[in-house]
Amino acid sequence: MFTNVANPMSWNFDKSKVDASLADAIQFPLDNPVAVQKKFLELSKQKGITPAKVEKLRNIVKDSEQNALEMLVELFDWVDMRTPQPTKDIVSLYTQTQSIDQNIANALSRMDASAKQQIKLQKIIDDLGKAEQDIDYYKDRTVVETDVEVLVQVKTERHNTLCTGIADCRSNCHEGCGLDFALKDSELADCSSMQPTGTVCNVCHHPRQNHKHFNVKWDTETQKQKQPNPEAVQRLKDARTAKDAQQQAREIAQGFIDEYARDIETYTDEIARLAEEYSKLALSGSFAGQVEKSVQLLDYNLEKMKSNGTPSETIAQVQSCRNSMQAKLDLLKKARADERKQRVTNGVLNKLVNYLVQ
Repeated sequence: MFTNVANPMSWNFDKSKVDASLADAIQFPLDNPVAVQKKFLELSKQKGITPAKVEKLRNIVKDSEQNALEMLVELFDWVDMRTPQPTKDIVSLYTQTQSIDQNIANALSRMDASAKQQIKLQKIIDDLGKAEQDIDYYKDRTVVETDVEVLVQVKTERHNTLCTGIADCRSNCHEGCGLDFALKDSELADCSSMQPTGTVCNVCHHPRQNHKHFNVKWDTETQKQKQPNPEAVQRLKDARTAKDAQQQAREIAQGFIDEYARDIETYTDEIARLAEEYSKLALSGSFAGQVEKSVQLLDYNLEKMKSNGTPSETIAQVQSCRNSMQAKLDLLKKARADERKQRVTNGVLNKLVNYLVQ
């Protein structure tokens, strides 16, 4: 509903500020008759105003009241045709989707950290394979893994504005946001993290559309260092030749790579399980935007995996998860389109009935 608007031709606002999910929604312009009456009283008391002018203004007030009444009748007719929504169920579904999104984001973050460790270890193996060195060189190159810090989402009492849908951005753009919890990104235009235009974030410099309110924030999780295979370490110590020492040092590094590969497989299985959970939720069309951002996040990570040498098996499994969620998204978009079509149909039928009754 748009107040203090006589008709669509009188609108004076940036329509891009309206959330995409409302772009095709029925709109109700309402010229507030109380405000018109107040203005009339002010003008009618001015010196020099003629009785004819006062009468003309009074007619404008009457027309405003009649138009407002008709618009309210149209609005209430539309409301009367709405299907009651099970609010508790919707809140429960929203909580579940947020939990799934959080777990997907954490699995992807941990997977990313493991992939980076693999790349680092592979470089060590490549260095060990270069020009032969003496035996002490290889024995001194025993690979010892350090603790790995990973950004994961942790629950908070107050909601926060987070960047979402951008693969490498794990930004707490506004912790403890003072706005009411926003379900749509358009409602974040007034968040203090946004630029004056309300369209771009001052913190991460990504579009507002990539931001959402969550009752979580990004925090550092420390993963304890992995221990090398003790047998391989002993064989390295016992090596008698530079070639044997080189081989054992490479095996130690490869052992770490294999461990991270198993971690990645675990995280990939977790994403698959979460995607399956998503597919089982009885979501309505209004959840399309929520699922779409999860699909986008997987898309960004898939592109990154393809460019950093992630094993094809892992990419295929994540791609399968992404396709599963895309199928769910397609169903939700169709449901949303059907809902809009039904609203338009109901509106036309209602106007036809009103016309026939008159």
